[in-house]
Amino acid sequence: MRFLEQLSDTLRTILNKLNCFTKPKSPSLQKALDAYYRNNSESKHNRTVDATDIKRLISYPRALDFMDPDTVWFKREQGQGPNRQPMCMNDMWPSEIKEMFIMLSIMLNGIPYKVCGLSALAAWGYTSRMPVFLTIACTEDSQRAILAWAEKAGMPSHPEHPDSFGIQVQDGTIRKIHIEAMSDFAFHSMDSTFHSPSNVPVNTLAAILDALAEIYVRNDLDEMRRAVLQDDIQWILRRIIAMDSIVHKLRRETCPHVWHPRFWPQFMIDRPDMRDFFHMATHVPDHPHHAPPPRVQTSSDLLPPPPPPRQTLRRVGRRRPL
Repeated sequence: MRFLEQLSDTLRTILNKLNCFTKPKSPSLQKALDAYYRNNSESKHNRTVDATDIKRLISYPRALDFMDPDTVWFKREQGQGPNRQPMCMNDMWPSEIKEMFIMLSIMLNGIPYKVCGLSALAAWGYTSRMPVFLTIACTEDSQRAILAWAEKAGMPSHPEHPDSFGIQVQDGTIRKIHIEAMSDFAFHSMDSTFHSPSNVPVNTLAAILDALAEIYVRNDLDEMRRAVLQDDIQWILRRIIAMDSIVHKLRRETCPHVWHPRFWPQFMIDRPDMRDFFHMATHVPDHPHHAPPPRVQTSSDLLPPPPPPRQTLRRVGRRRPL
């Protein structure tokens, strides 16, 4: 046991030093986890890692000790393989999403990831459509590390979803967590912020709107799904205006697909009534040197300008007599 505790402290030190945001070329977390599992399997006792060991491994916060470990960790029997349980695919309640956020902050402490998709939209108050599972985005190295940890910890898994694992919520049901791997550039390009009180990184409303703008211009999208996206975009814009937070405001650097000429003209043709909402939801930077000039910059200056009107060429010079 003493040897296992020393290995846990060593791995926790390694996880604290590894940071994909500031050191992209650092060794992957998978190597650290593989070293821990290899040393653990070669130890004298060679026993299965249980909930107590995993809780110590990722620095389980004292503030959350009131939670029953059985509701956080899905244990497996001694000497048996990982549990394979059917996952609940009903719509999630907002309370379940908050509970899963707290679990994610505990389980994935030290591993970079971001909550995205409909799960992120529901985190900011969207209730028209609720997610049936939680989606997190991360790099490929982080995905391998998370899946290896979930398998070793005995988290519920499903043979038809190798890129997912389950966690047991307080009511006893098992909820699915889908891990979407992407490139390092795409992962770091997504704008995110920490969602209180769990401090889980969640995509901002601007990042979600940018993802919807990319989907909106696809050729295989039917009219019914495009109408649903229009309602979602309208809700996001209204929410950004109501929150009035600079974190969620639209910017060119965080919303490249919104400013793309493929999306903006088409969306303005479909929903011209949304132009003012885009104006109010766009961030207007302050003047960098002194007070604002007499003409205050409006958010419409950041939107793609309309095409210039056609001009007819006028002939210059005297006409030749007939």
